[in-house]
Amino acid sequence: MRLLIERFVRDARDGARQLRRTPAFTLVAIATLTLGIGLSVTMFAVTDTVLLRPLPYRDADRLFAARTSVTGSLADGEINARHFLEWRLRCRTCERIAIVGGNSFTLGGSSPEQVPGYDVSYEFFRTLGVVPAIGRDFLETDEGPNAARVVILADGLWRRRFGADPAIVGQMVMLNGAPFQVIGVMPRDLRLPRGEQWGRLFNQTKAAEIFLPFRFAYSRIGPVGQLNYAGIVRLRPGTTSQQAAADLSQTVNALLGAPPKIAMHLVPMQQQVTGRVVGRLRLFSGAVAALLLIACVNVGNLLLVRSTTRARDAAIRMAVGASRAAITRLALAEVSIVVVGGLAGGICFAYGAVRLLAAAAPAAIPRLDELTVDTRVLAFAVVAGVLSTLVCGVVPAWKLAAGVPQATLRAASSTLTDAAATLRMGRTLVAVEVAASTVLVIVGGLLITSFVRVLQIDLGFAQERALAIDLSISPRIPQYRTDEARVQYIDRALAVLRGIPGAGSVGATSYLPLQGETWIDDVSDADHAVVRTEDAVLGNYRFVSPGYWQAMGIALREGRYFDDSDRGRDVVVVSERVARFLWPRGDAVGHRLRGGRDPRNPNLTVVGVVADVRTSIEESAPLTVYEPYWSNVPNAISFVVRSSEDPATLIPAVRAALRRVDASLALDRVRPMDALVDESTGPRRFQTILVAGFALSALFLAAIGIYGVISFTVTRRTRELGVRAALGATPRMLLAAEIRHGMRPAVAGLVVGLAAAVAAGRFVAGELYGVAVDDARTFILASTVLLVTALAACWWPARRAAHIDPLTALRWD
Repeated sequence: MRLLIERFVRDARDGARQLRRTPAFTLVAIATLTLGIGLSVTMFAVTDTVLLRPLPYRDADRLFAARTSVTGSLADGEINARHFLEWRLRCRTCERIAIVGGNSFTLGGSSPEQVPGYDVSYEFFRTLGVVPAIGRDFLETDEGPNAARVVILADGLWRRRFGADPAIVGQMVMLNGAPFQVIGVMPRDLRLPRGEQWGRLFNQTKAAEIFLPFRFAYSRIGPVGQLNYAGIVRLRPGTTSQQAAADLSQTVNALLGAPPKIAMHLVPMQQQVTGRVVGRLRLFSGAVAALLLIACVNVGNLLLVRSTTRARDAAIRMAVGASRAAITRLALAEVSIVVVGGLAGGICFAYGAVRLLAAAAPAAIPRLDELTVDTRVLAFAVVAGVLSTLVCGVVPAWKLAAGVPQATLRAASSTLTDAAATLRMGRTLVAVEVAASTVLVIVGGLLITSFVRVLQIDLGFAQERALAIDLSISPRIPQYRTDEARVQYIDRALAVLRGIPGAGSVGATSYLPLQGETWIDDVSDADHAVVRTEDAVLGNYRFVSPGYWQAMGIALREGRYFDDSDRGRDVVVVSERVARFLWPRGDAVGHRLRGGRDPRNPNLTVVGVVADVRTSIEESAPLTVYEPYWSNVPNAISFVVRSSEDPATLIPAVRAALRRVDASLALDRVRPMDALVDESTGPRRFQTILVAGFALSALFLAAIGIYGVISFTVTRRTRELGVRAALGATPRMLLAAEIRHGMRPAVAGLVVGLAAAVAAGRFVAGELYGVAVDDARTFILASTVLLVTALAACWWPARRAAHIDPLTALRWD
């Protein structure tokens, strides 16, 4: 063992000495591996955190998200609270079951603020298997309209607003203008899903900071429609999800008292949280793997070229007694030093990239707040380093040790016959680099084209010069307990907003576009009412003010908008999809619509048809029904103000105006509509930037590889080029010859890469929008970029060859 250590130290010292003699080569090789290994380690950290690690809950494999399917409907939904009550009482396969709904609360004090939170059933934390760090969990007696007002705080809010005071338990805080007793604080490491990670209809995208038990009576909720909550089920040990889904379906259909028409589905919670990003992470992982391969091939190519210049040194060593194994060890020691440098740089790169991702990545990528470089990630980095050593060093080391000492020593360095074989191998590696780069550049081009198409989507509204203001007027706020009080607030707020200088159209809505779907219920023709649930169709209901469509720039297709003169009348405006579905002959105006399955709902007369508006930027617009806000008063409201100038300039005036109406209400968010669109395109923009960055890195590395091989070719052929120049070859002829020489492997790699890109297209098809995987323009543009890059890499060495001095070349040894 001691002898092996001594040999290793001696070889490493010798290798370091050799590398110091060529600092430019050493820095380029280490920087190349730093990029490749750093990106690989970062990507593994993300994949490990998001996909491989179980959710941070007890026995997370027994946690499932519950989904409701109405037979024959166009969309699935979340959970009806009345159904939950029946499951809670009767589900035999469920160990625990809970529901959760997103909300926001006005936290009072010297500076009121709008705080995101969850309304939960009392079993919520027990179902997840987490307990408060301070205080107690909710009890069954904490639920219901007559229960005492209690609240649990998230650790972040506790530290930010209450200075991490452990005596907070038992104290009172003001929420929505009413006192609530703090009974607990959740652990610092609690990580909960948010937004669509709960389900596609879940509307709270911010991390929850406050948790309240439901204060309504579940039994008063209608059993049809109203799919407003996310459901979590913890199965009993030994129970399958199929058994539990059948149990839940049977229970709810028994409640409905009709032939089976509701089907429950249970999705593993891990899949529910991460399912929407699996394709993107696989795409990133594939791109990073290709980039690491390019980096290793590039360094290996540089080492292969370098091994030829060191052939004479290796021959001398073998002539005085060194074995081929010793030469191989020496070469691998030199490679190992380069890889260790790249590995150290890569780990530092990963630490910085992980922090940047956690701060800059969109919230749509789950669990990034758990991202870290831990021992698992470091172990992967070591494995990547070992593999990189093998890929980079085995061929150059074998090539260096395989030479014949006597022949090498007899030959001049400029005429070594081994150089031709080395050049062939170098060109092969260049072709591999170019092929991998072609795939990355084409995939990046497809994603960029896709992103451009997304930005060109007709959203159904005009985002320019519009301002959105979100706030809560929950019935839990004492002064807004009644519908009449909330209507009066909205009326006053609309009036003061219209009075702001520079404000044009002003409107209000229960839910803004591009924020997902909500208030899902049946849509049917009241005059030909659907009797069978399996024939029903689900739509989104919005409760809006007169002027909302003008403020949003939503076009009127037929009839009219409703206005203040319609108060007391049962009128409705519908989207084009609703009109086409229910009245395909184009005569929707004047027909009556039945709003939902609740027989107590009045039939609504259609007075207008408006353009379809998207609730998600890459999904078709749903069937949408617009009712006046005074007929079904929302608990949260968003005002929209259209301005003739930059809407951001109106923000101070808007805040001041709404404070005059009620200073106790904290505004949730005030932002231009452009910002809302940017939020919706954030995940795709992030994905496109990453892959485009990988593609540019691949182009750069391929250019380095081509340049290195052509430079070596020129150096090895100096004498030959001098002879040709002496015999009459012009600089232009030499330039053309060297460029042809360098472009052959690049063109061969491009052809292979194009074929590979076509084959790889099916793996990225799910990430594309509005562009085919074999889009001809993208392939042509990518090919042009690669050929131009290769030509530029060939140009400088070829130019040097074209201007070689024949007399100097003929004396060159």
